[in-house]
Amino acid sequence: MKKIIKALALILSIAVIALTLGSCRYLDAAKAHQAFYTDETKREISFEDHIYKIISPGKLSFVFTDTINTSFHVTAKDVPVLAARFEGDYFDLNSEKTIINMFGSTQNNWYIRDDWYDKAKDLIENAKLDSYFFGYYDYRETTTIDYEQYLKSINNVAQKNILLDDDITEIVNKALASSSDKNVDYKDLESGQDAQRYFRLKRCDKDIIITNNDEIYLIRDYDNKYYVWNGDTLNKKTICPIDEEDIPKVKALFKEYPDAYEYGNIREFFEGYYYEYPNEIEKDNAPIAVKEV
Repeated sequence: MKKIIKALALILSIAVIALTLGSCRYLDAAKAHQAFYTDETKREISFEDHIYKIISPGKLSFVFTDTINTSFHVTAKDVPVLAARFEGDYFDLNSEKTIINMFGSTQNNWYIRDDWYDKAKDLIENAKLDSYFFGYYDYRETTTIDYEQYLKSINNVAQKNILLDDDITEIVNKALASSSDKNVDYKDLESGQDAQRYFRLKRCDKDIIITNNDEIYLIRDYDNKYYVWNGDTLNKKTICPIDEEDIPKVKALFKEYPDAYEYGNIREFFEGYYYEYPNEIEKDNAPIAVKEV
């Protein structure tokens, strides 16, 4: 009987210790994800020994490298850590911890860390968007069946931003600047589902900090022809062929980043779909047809 009591006491002790440690870890994690407004104006945020200052990029935007599975909240200084998620404002923190983005239905506020603020302000005022980048998520695969390792592989998904080198940048610019007589109609591309592979390029500065969010498409067609498209859907003949001598370098880019390009059909950007509602609903409730524009 005494042995049973001792065993039960040991199990209870272990459970209490585990619960205590779990609670401590939760509290530590909550503290690590709470930031504070420095005053009532909410123009500055204090987080991890840095001050983040509010800044407006105007018509531009900051390139934001995401972190995955994180939850940050900013509150007044007197809000307890366990109440932060209920009384605070949610925000996203980029991977480099230099930019805070607070996005909502009525606001989109940016805050820049104090040691980056002057550089960011200068880029906004003197933006030189003469480069291109594309971003993608690098899903780190794991062959282990260990659940803890599996969770780590999910939580450590890395977003990567790749700056185009000078050669590819020149190829893209040359194609965009080519005579419109060389352009092809989007209907000249293959029409099958997922017939094209394409990178979504965005203009940026040399350090990939500022962008105007315009999308330029670097396209590989099903028949291994390559194009650049500026995203204009108002003119159906805006697909710019890449010169034959430039194709090997572009082909090498597709080979180097197989996880970064998308599959789709460029026609879908031009040909929207809408629902045509009949004036009278038939008694048999016939399905509403989807009409191609």
